[in-house]
Parts: sequence; C-alpha cells; structure tokens
Amino acid sequence: MPDRKYTVKQELQAARDALLAEIDKIVEGDWAKPTGVEGWTVKDTLSHLAYNQPSQPRLLRNILEGKGGTPANFDLNYYNKRGVEKQQGKSIEQLKAELAAGHADTLQLLDEINDADFDKMGAHASAGHTTIENIFRTIARHDREHTQHIVEALKR
Repeated sequence: MPDRKYTVKQELQAARDALLAEIDKIVEGDWAKPTGVEGWTVKDTLSHLAYNQPSQPRLLRNILEGKGGTPANFDLNYYNKRGVEKQQGKSIEQLKAELAAGHADTLQLLDEINDADFDKMGAHASAGHTTIENIFRTIARHDREHTQHIVEALKR
C-alpha cells in the first residue's frame, strides 16, 4: 500500500496536470469568458490560482511551526477579491509562472515533511480546523474546482 506522502503527491500532481491541460487549450478570446464564479473571467480564475497557490505552503509552514494557521478574523472573500485585483495587469505568462512556482514550493514542502507532520492540526480558510494532510488535499480540490469552472466557461 502506498504511503500517504506518495498518495498526496499523486493527487496534487494529477489535479495540477488537469488544470494545466485546460489552461493550455485557452486561446486569446477565451480569457475574457465568464466563469461560474460571480464576476470572474477565465483570466480572473488563473489570477486567483496564481495568487492563492504560493500562500498555501506558507500557511502549511505556519502550522508546522506551531503558529496555528489562518487567523480567526480572516476574510476569505475579501482575500480572494483583493488577490484577483492585485494580479490585474500581469500577463498570462507571469500568472502561469507564479502558479508553477507555488506548486513547486508545495511539492518541496511535501517532500520535506515526515509522516507525523500529516496529522498536525491548524486552521485553513476554507477547510476549517484540520490536518496538514487535509490541507494538501484541499489544495488539489481547489485546483479541480477551478479547472471545472474553466472547462464550463470554455464550452460557452
């Protein structure tokens, strides 16, 4: 039976590969298509992912250091809105590079932790009070969710 680290890594990579496969299908006119997220275009979705991804390994490290994770007063909706706003003006290539760097950092952190670290608990903005393992899995779910938004937008 594969160990947790291997299984989580496979899940993260499969979700990211599916996301990138959809992003690679996008042509110039598709970036402005609306998605199922109110007010977001396909480019906004990429902007959100590029902004959010690097924050996840930082959050995981915060929990691993015993600092608890996401603060109780964290406003996820505001964070997501501001993140997309901060990414405005960046090129698709810049956004893809940020997304790739965040994913690489996530995988590096996964390689560095031990099995006992998977059970450490902390706060995550969308997953609540949960384990490190579940936060890694939440990162993959987040990719899958937004991949589906892109798929649906491209059908329009």
